[in-house]
This record gives sequence, structure tokens and C-alpha cells, in this order.
Amino acid sequence: PSLVSYWRHSAPAKQPGIGQEYSTLTRRATRDHAIWIESSGSESLVRREGYRVVFRDHASFETQVRNAERMRDLYGIGFEAEDSGALAKAEPALRQPLEGAIHWHDAWTCTDPGALVLAYSRLFEQQGGELLRSELIGLEQAGAAWKVRTSAGTLDTANVVIALGPWSPQALAP
Repeated sequence: PSLVSYWRHSAPAKQPGIGQEYSTLTRRATRDHAIWIESSGSESLVRREGYRVVFRDHASFETQVRNAERMRDLYGIGFEAEDSGALAKAEPALRQPLEGAIHWHDAWTCTDPGALVLAYSRLFEQQGGELLRSELIGLEQAGAAWKVRTSAGTLDTANVVIALGPWSPQALAP
């Protein structure tokens, strides 16, 4: 059900509104992560050089260049269309010629997401946070707050974040 809902909300007719929201969210997340990356000392894990999507055939490349132009015009996303020669020069390790690439300039990549999460969790603990690894048994609203029952005991908290991706509805069902 989660994937069907995601697919339905990703329909072309909904993209302009959702795309603007995603664009705003992405810019905000990038600013926030920049602070966390610096504070956690994990700059070496993040590359701010964008990333390339490569294409083997001309038709796909041309279609996606037009799509990238639309994204640039609607949301201000920076990119460069690289033909086969420009791609080969930018990525000399490629062993066979490809049709081209779209180089998205604004994107960041992470060489080791697990290490980045670990650096963030160490920063969280250094700033007084506590990590609790336990199984969620139950969650109930208690007035304006929450009561979270776990295998490690019960927690009373003002806020709860459920970040389980497509498994979130399953965790919230009870």
C-alpha cells in the first residue's frame, strides 16, 4: 500500500506542486546537513561535486536532457548535459564509450552512509542525547505527549518521530 500511494502521488499531474515542495525540502536538508557534517567532523565522507546519470542510448539521453531542462526551469536545479566526449573526459575510468550524462551540480554524495550516521549519533551523544536501542512494543497518545513502550521500558516524551520508510504504517497500525 505504501508504494502504491507513493506511485499515485508521483503522477505527472502532481509533480509541479510536489516538486516545488521537494525542492524546498531538499535545500533545507542540505543546509541542515552542512551544519551536522561540519560539527561531526565528517567532511571527508561527503563530496559536494554533484553526480552523473549516464546513458547508453541517444533517445534516452535526449529525453532526460529535456526533463533536466524542465527541472532547471521549474526549480532552479543546476545541471550540465555532457556528450560522450565530455563524459569520457570527466570520467576517464569508463571502459566503453557511452552516449552522454547529466551532471547534476547541486547534489552531494556520501562515500559511506553508515559512517556518516555513526558520526551524527556520536555528535548527538556529545551534545547530551541518549541513544536507546530497543524494540517498539506500543505507542499511545497521553494528552499532548506520548507514551512509548519499548523492550527497555516506557518513555514519556513530547514528540515521536517514526522513520521506518514503507514499514512506518505497520509500526503505527496497533
